[in-house]
Amino acid sequence: MHNMQRVSSSILSQDGKYLIYTVRKWYNETNTVSNHLMYTDIHTLESKNITLPVQSQSDSNPFQSTAFPHLLFFLRNGQIWYIPFPTLTTDINTETQLTSYPIDINEFKLKRNTIVFNADVYFNCSDMQCSADMIAQSAKQTYQVYDQLFMFHWDHWVPQGKGSHVFYQRITLSDVDSSSVTLLNDVVDVTLHMEINAP
Repeated sequence: MHNMQRVSSSILSQDGKYLIYTVRKWYNETNTVSNHLMYTDIHTLESKNITLPVQSQSDSNPFQSTAFPHLLFFLRNGQIWYIPFPTLTTDINTETQLTSYPIDINEFKLKRNTIVFNADVYFNCSDMQCSADMIAQSAKQTYQVYDQLFMFHWDHWVPQGKGSHVFYQRITLSDVDSSSVTLLNDVVDVTLHMEINAP
């Protein structure tokens, strides 16, 4: 079962011609996995890579928007990237990184010219960098103290004082290059200081 490439996170392209999905690959020699993106032409059933499988690289959450129909957005190792699609000129194209937040994005959606995403933060922090510093500090600890529920949820630990918050930021096409996207304004934490978990 480990050797089978697992398919997930499938979407239909904006033009309705392609099925885009995530493929998980396991590396026996290092006991690690990678995720990359592929697409299948619905009419010819021909499949090709959009991104290459690379160890310790995780491409997932493919997403397209009517505001940017010629681009495919996706998560790579906790940040949002994009690539021209469906105008793929070769089997592999060059991906461009859109975000470089100090904390990782869990999931995102794109509506018109706005990206909405969630990320794990500490409730007493006012910005992402504060949460990033506390996450780095907690990684060094070999223990965790809990004085309230719940510390364990299904298959993962939930550190006290930390949870998933909802953010948004505007994006636009570059004035210079119609295939280049830039971020606008500052990122906004919609649930700032709220002690909630919003995955």
